[in-house]
Amino acid sequence: MVIIDKRRRWLYPTIECVLLKYKEGKKPLTREEVGECLSERGLRSSDTIKDNINAAHWFGYIYDLRNDEDVEKLKELGYDDITRMHGRGKLAPTVLALIHWKVYRSIDEILRKMGIEDEDKDENVKLSMRVFLNKISDVMNNILDAMFDGLREYWLGEIRRSGMVSVHRNMEEGVIVVKVRLLEGGQGFECRGNWEGVLNCIDKKWRDMPRSFKESVMPPDRIRSVMFVIKAFRDSINGTPHPIPPSSIDYYEVFTNALLDLSKYYLRQELELKKKIRNEIKELVKRKLGEGGQA
Repeated sequence: MVIIDKRRRWLYPTIECVLLKYKEGKKPLTREEVGECLSERGLRSSDTIKDNINAAHWFGYIYDLRNDEDVEKLKELGYDDITRMHGRGKLAPTVLALIHWKVYRSIDEILRKMGIEDEDKDENVKLSMRVFLNKISDVMNNILDAMFDGLREYWLGEIRRSGMVSVHRNMEEGVIVVKVRLLEGGQGFECRGNWEGVLNCIDKKWRDMPRSFKESVMPPDRIRSVMFVIKAFRDSINGTPHPIPPSSIDYYEVFTNALLDLSKYYLRQELELKKKIRNEIKELVKRKLGEGGQA
């Protein structure tokens, strides 16, 4: 859970500036660009601007391409294209920044509707954030898992029809087993493990296979790209922030909005289910007492 330092009341405006400027330019930003945006919002102190940019970096909302540790982390996550970007800009926002900013705005809007507009409103928003983020993270994890399962099941249905692949789950070992039978009597192979492990295994086994054969069974690009985005969001929520590719900022924003809408729906359904169960238990207790039994 993110703990917000009360002295850094400009943290979320800083995140907003980074996201807005990144969306406008579709490229990494300079600190000066972020500072100009904050100055337009009334922040004049260069020290405070620097402090809040550094805070955003510390909380995992920004990657700094001048930082060797950040560059190594981006390479580990598979973002070599971002680390190689040339130009003056060196700051790139993360998926975590986008999610937390959207949550912040949602809470801010709720408080406005409640008529809370005093000078302490920002601290009220941040307090609500601290209470809400753990809960919303759990919900988002469940939704992202369901999305991934949906894509996976769709793909499995497609490749099963090819006749070359059989898939089953080994419930005793808790793993997925994929068996591939090659055409024309070639020797097949087997991959087992969790879903990501199976995909990596298949990818390595088929590295030397003809491209046409591989494409007939591996997930198509449109599915793999969505799988990658789901992984980026899931990793970010769970402590490993992914950067937002400059060309994908618009899509990532749409995805975040959809994820938040689904989360709100999930929470409403969960609340209704809890109310229903609570009422059923109350009625059961009253009925047992009415029958002369013990509750």
